[in-house]
Amino acid sequence: MPGLVYIHAIMLAISEFKQLNQRLPEPNQMNQENDETTLRNLSINHLTELTPKDHVINENHFSSLLKTFVYSAKGAFAPICSAMGGFVGQQVLTSITGKFTPIQQWLYLDAYELIKEISFEKEYNAIKSISPDRYQSLRLCIGDSLVQCLARQQLFMVGCGAIGCELLKLFALLGVGRSGQITITDHDHIEKSNLNRQFLFHKQHLNQPKSIVAAQSARDMNKELNIQSYTLKVGVGSNDLCSDAFIGGQTIIVNALDNIEARRYMDSRCITNKKPLVESGTMGSKGHTFVVVPYKSESYSNQNDPIDKDVPYCNVKSFPANIEHCTIWAREKFESTFSMKPSLYNSIMSQENIWNRINNGETIDDLPKIYKFMKRKCTNWNNCLNSAREKFDKYFSNKARDLLHKFPADMVDDKGILYWKLPKRAPTPIDFDINNNLHYDFVLSCAKILAKIYAVSVKHEQINDVGANKNIILQTKIEPWQPRNKVIITDPTATKPLLTKHEGDISAEEWKFAQERTKDFKAAPIPFEKDDDYQIDFIATATNLRAYMYGLEPSDRYEIKRIAGRIVPAIGTTTATVSGLIIIEFVKLCLSQIKDLPLDVYRNFYINIALPFLIASEPLACLTQKIGKFDVNIWSSFEIKGNPDMTLEGFITEVEKKYDIKPVLISEGVKSVYAPWMPKASSQLKRKMDDLLSHKANVTYSDLVVLPDDNDMDVQTDGNSEATPPPIRYYFNS
Repeated sequence: MPGLVYIHAIMLAISEFKQLNQRLPEPNQMNQENDETTLRNLSINHLTELTPKDHVINENHFSSLLKTFVYSAKGAFAPICSAMGGFVGQQVLTSITGKFTPIQQWLYLDAYELIKEISFEKEYNAIKSISPDRYQSLRLCIGDSLVQCLARQQLFMVGCGAIGCELLKLFALLGVGRSGQITITDHDHIEKSNLNRQFLFHKQHLNQPKSIVAAQSARDMNKELNIQSYTLKVGVGSNDLCSDAFIGGQTIIVNALDNIEARRYMDSRCITNKKPLVESGTMGSKGHTFVVVPYKSESYSNQNDPIDKDVPYCNVKSFPANIEHCTIWAREKFESTFSMKPSLYNSIMSQENIWNRINNGETIDDLPKIYKFMKRKCTNWNNCLNSAREKFDKYFSNKARDLLHKFPADMVDDKGILYWKLPKRAPTPIDFDINNNLHYDFVLSCAKILAKIYAVSVKHEQINDVGANKNIILQTKIEPWQPRNKVIITDPTATKPLLTKHEGDISAEEWKFAQERTKDFKAAPIPFEKDDDYQIDFIATATNLRAYMYGLEPSDRYEIKRIAGRIVPAIGTTTATVSGLIIIEFVKLCLSQIKDLPLDVYRNFYINIALPFLIASEPLACLTQKIGKFDVNIWSSFEIKGNPDMTLEGFITEVEKKYDIKPVLISEGVKSVYAPWMPKASSQLKRKMDDLLSHKANVTYSDLVVLPDDNDMDVQTDGNSEATPPPIRYYFNS
C-alpha cells in the first residue's frame, strides 16, 4: 500500500515514545496535541533515516496515518491479533526445528482500507461518553458505531470445525450478534483427532455435536452472545434450514466448510437472496479467504476449483502402484464387508414376510449378495478367528493366484512385451505364518470387528490370550485354491460396482441353512470411523499385507490413517491466520451497512505460511451482459407472476413481453420443460405450468433456467467466462 514506509516510521516512533514515557500515546483533551506532536517529531526523524534526501512527505497521508495511530494505539483488534499470531506462531515453529530459517525482517499486516473509512475524531468524541467495558479497546480501533453494528448482526455460519471454532472465538471477542443472533449448524460430532486444532472442544466433549458444544464454549467466552445451534447438514434438500425466509432474514452468511459441494450450495443461496458471503478454507500451511459482495463482486462458484482426481478402479482392485492404492483398497474392503453387506442384510430381512417370499421363489433384489454373509455368521469367538483366517487367504493368497492364473508372470502381448511391467507389478501369494506379527494382527483385528457385527460376546481376556488365539487360528480348515472364472477388471476407465454379485445359483437347501443360522438375527453394521483403533488396526494391517503382496514399500499406521480417513492436514497457525483475515472482511461488510463501500475496499487472501507468503487481491467485479433490453449479472433476477391457468405458451409470451427475449430452452433443475426440438413440443405449449413443474404443497415458486436465442444476448465477457442469463422465478399463484 502507499505509505508503507510511513507506517514503519510511525511504529518505530511509537516504540520509542513508549520507552520515553512508559505509556502509549493517546488522544485526550489534556495531552493529545503533545502526544501527537511528539510522535510526529519522532516519526519524521525515522523517516529521514529511511527515505532518500529528496523525499517529499505526503502531508495529507502522513497526518491521516499519524492521527489514526494516536487514536488507536491503546486499542486491540482481535482479527489482526489472530492473523498475526498465527503467522508469527508458524515462524516460531520454523525456528525451533533448527532446519529452516524464519523470516528476518519487519512484517506489517494492516487493514488500512477499513480504517480509512472511519472518522476517528468523531468516533472518539462519542467513546468518551461511554463507560469503559470489554469492548473499549475495540472501540478505539473501529469506533462505537461499528461496534454497535457488529452487535446487531443476524449471521448464519455453516460448519463448526477448525475454522468455525476460530471464527466463533473472534465473534465472541468482537461481541457479534449480542442484540441480533448468531445461528450455526454442523451435522458432525466431535472426534479425538479434532482436539489438536479445534480449540473450543475438549476431551469431555467427545462424540457430542460440534455445533452445540461450540455454541456453549463461545457463550462461556462472552455471556452476552445470542447463539442458536443446529445439527443439520447443509446441501440440496436442506431447504427447511436454508429457506428463502431464513436466508433472507440474515445480514451475512459465513462459510466454514470443508467440501466444495456445500460451499457452492451456500453460494447459490446467497446469490438467490442477495446476501453477502465470507468464505475461507485451509489445507496444511495453505489457506484462502474469499468475500462475495451483493450486486458488486463475482460469486464463489465463478472460481475454478481444483478437481479431485479419482484413482482408476483397476489400480485399486488389481494393479496397485503405491501405498495409497493399497490403503484405498483396504478401506473399501472394510466398508463392503463390515458396513454395506450387514446394512443390506438388515434392509432385506426387515421386509414383510421375507422368508415366505424367498421360499416361494419370489425374486428379491440384491438377495444373492447377502447369502455368504448369512452363511458365515459367527456365533462365538472361535468362529470369528476362523472366519478372519479364511479372509487372510482370500485377500492375500488366492487373489494373487487368480491374477497369475489369468495373467502368468511370463505373459507377453502380441508385440512380445511383458504384461507385468511397471507400473504393473506381478503379485506374490502370501502364505500365512502364525509367527509373523503382521499376519496375526490382521486376523485378530478382523476377528474383533466380526464379533461386533455378529454381536458375539467376547471377553478382553480372550482377545488378549495370544497362545489360545493362535491355536484356534491354526485349527482353521482352509480350502485349497481353485481357479475361478471371475472377471478381472483391467480397464482404467471402469468404475467400482456397489457390491460384487454372487456367483452361481443358490439352492433351496442352502437358503434353509442360511435361514437357520440367522433366525431372529439383526446385524450391527459398522460405519468407518477414522478414530476407532480397531478399524485402523484392520486397515493398516490389510494395507501393508497388500503392499508386501505387490512388492511395495509398507507404510506406518499414521500415514495409512491419514489416507484412509481422507484427513486434510490442518494446522492451528494456518487456521488462526485465515480466520483473522476473513473476519477483517466480515467487519467491512458490517461497515457497508452503515455506509456504501466500493468493491476495492475488500480483499481476497491467498497464503502459505510455511514459505511464507501472503497475497491480497481485490475481488473481481461481476460480469455484466445485455439480455433483451436489460443489463444483467449474477445478482439480477427475473420473475413471472403465474396463476393456475397459465400455460407454457402463456409463460413464454409473458417472458417475451416483459423481458424482450425469446426462450429456446426452459428447464427446472435437471428436468427439461421445453425445447422446440423436443418430441411433442407443440403439445407441451398447451399444458399448464402447474402440471409441467414440480409444484408441491407449500411451495410458492420454482426457479427456471431459460436460455434465450443468441440474437437476444449481447455479452461483454473477459474471454474466459461463460455467459448465462439469470434464472426466472415463476410464482404459481399470484
